[in-house]
Amino acid sequence: MHVLLTGATGVIGSAILEDLLRRTDAAVTLLVRAPDRDAAEHRRDALLDELFGRDAATAVRPRAPAVPGDVAREHLGMSAADRERLAGECTHLVHCAAQIRMNLPREAARSAAVAGTRHLLDFARSVRDLRKIEVLSTIGVGGRLPDVPEDWIEAPRAFHNTYEEAKAEAETLLRRAAGELPLTVHRPSMVVGDARTGRVRSFQVFYHLCEFLAGVRSRGLVPRLGDARLDTFPIDRLVAAVHGSLGRPELAGRVLHECSGADAIRLAHLQEIVRGRYHAAGVALPPLLPLPGWAFGVLLPPLARLAPPRLRRAIRTAPIFLDYLSERRLFRNERTMRDLAAAGLAPPPPAEYLPRSIDYYLEHRATGRGAA
Repeated sequence: MHVLLTGATGVIGSAILEDLLRRTDAAVTLLVRAPDRDAAEHRRDALLDELFGRDAATAVRPRAPAVPGDVAREHLGMSAADRERLAGECTHLVHCAAQIRMNLPREAARSAAVAGTRHLLDFARSVRDLRKIEVLSTIGVGGRLPDVPEDWIEAPRAFHNTYEEAKAEAETLLRRAAGELPLTVHRPSMVVGDARTGRVRSFQVFYHLCEFLAGVRSRGLVPRLGDARLDTFPIDRLVAAVHGSLGRPELAGRVLHECSGADAIRLAHLQEIVRGRYHAAGVALPPLLPLPGWAFGVLLPPLARLAPPRLRRAIRTAPIFLDYLSERRLFRNERTMRDLAAAGLAPPPPAEYLPRSIDYYLEHRATGRGAA
């Protein structure tokens, strides 16, 4: 097996890379956004050192060559020589490259998601021994639909942000190509740490939300949560689902929902867990002052101005959370969970694994990154 992996330096892509290099003897070529081969290999080396440690990284490096490229550019930004060589060597493609900022201008979001998908599909058609393609999408392609099916979505719908809209447009390209190419689409919800250890390479949206739920970054001001729920999924089970799908040609044309579905945790319950774990870690917690969502939103700009620079980005993401609080949505996952359960990979309930993610975050949050 020879895998071409895009997005290897991201949270999900790096976890998939580590899994493939540890659990298989596959070659994994990394498409790295870089101006030349030396720069691409430098980024590859830094990544492998972080994932494996310097000594172990030396052993796996020959199986993980890096080529410079960019999914947003025609031919994936690869040279003609790299493109021709990989078209003859690759057997599997895993597409993780993404720009996960929610509030990009529409054309910038489309360049990252739609153009990248189009260029990947064009390259896939040139691969001479193509066996499987795995594409990482997002459960957010359901937009504002109240009930999101485990299938291609053709219904017209509104979206919360340009990220969802662009990923949905990219899925239209994938749906049209599914009849000719052996591709499977994965739609994870909010990705959190390993279900067993809480480990994750860097702290993204879920961990910003925990800071708000604890009240420590907003002087105790929090939005009223009502019966709102948060759908999460542990990164180790997502990686296992992608890995398993690589060897299952019968999953071609399928859409998999790596999400909690009907088991999504109530935010009020999550807030209790968060504050309990913060208290156990010795974090001073202010009394909570729940506010209507609109009032909380009004107070965010002055909070951002008073916050340290590294926390301002987290505070600016809060309007996204407030938008989600106003809706109740169900992400269907019954078929995917049956598949994962049959393979012994179904995740435990969120209330069981989320405390581990929070504890791991509290142990490492001073660095802003997880430990290797």
